[in-house]
Amino acid sequence: MSTLACIGLFAAVVATWIAVSGPGEAALVGAGTVAARGEEQIASILAIAFLGTFAGSLAAYWIGRAGGRRLLLRPGPLLAWRVRLLARSGSLIQRRAFLASLLGPGWLAGINEIPSRPFIAGSALSGLLWTLTIGLGAFFAGPSLIQLYDDVGKWTSIAALTAGATVAAVILLRRSRSGSGAAAPPDRSAS
Repeated sequence: MSTLACIGLFAAVVATWIAVSGPGEAALVGAGTVAARGEEQIASILAIAFLGTFAGSLAAYWIGRAGGRRLLLRPGPLLAWRVRLLARSGSLIQRRAFLASLLGPGWLAGINEIPSRPFIAGSALSGLLWTLTIGLGAFFAGPSLIQLYDDVGKWTSIAALTAGATVAAVILLRRSRSGSGAAAPPDRSAS
């Protein structure tokens, strides 16, 4: 795997783990599929992806810790609701810090100031499970899905595009007929 590809995979995974959703899944699926073809080693891909999950989660934690609470408590719409939400969720998240770190995003742990030990343990386990599920899933299922697409997918895609174009043409044709064929409103003054 080239240095640029490693950096790209790492950056995509970090971006995904800082935000709620991102390009990390697609990058890991692509890398796992390439590894399944024998072009790369799956172990190095999984290690890079895991390090990306951990780095992204830590960055999100510190972003949430540095400014998340201030952002939530800023004056504006729904301030009273946000204050209640923060108070209610904070006590639950503090009691279940490991589970909150395992199942929630890093910024949520940072906003609620979860201690570092349960956060690191939960975040590391979450990143490991994500990496293994997506990376190994692409490694084992990727080639068969690509072969299935090569066999069936092209014709299915062509059929779906043709059906979509036909439906769009019928809708446009109906709209143009209903717009041009509309008669003038009847004259009500004669009655």
